[in-house]
Amino acid sequence: MQKVAYRFCPACGGRLEPRTLKAGDPDRLVCAACGFVFYMDPKVAVGTIIRTGDDRLVLVRRAIEPGYGLWV
Repeated sequence: MQKVAYRFCPACGGRLEPRTLKAGDPDRLVCAACGFVFYMDPKVAVGTIIRTGDDRLVLVRRAIEPGYGLWV
C-alpha cells in the first residue's frame, strides 16, 4: 500500500505540520490555522442508549482492559 503525504487540513484547508501532542506518543499532523488534529490511525467507536419497556436505562460496565470496570 502506498503511503500518502497529507499536507492540508480536511476541515479548513490550512497547512498541516507535525507536532508532539503528548510526551511518548508519536508526532501528529496538526493544522496551523484551526488546530485540527489529523489522526493517521482513527479508532472506531460506537455508542447507544438502551431503554427498557418500562422506561429504564440499561447501563454497561467494561469487562476488559483498558478501563476494566468503568461505566461505558
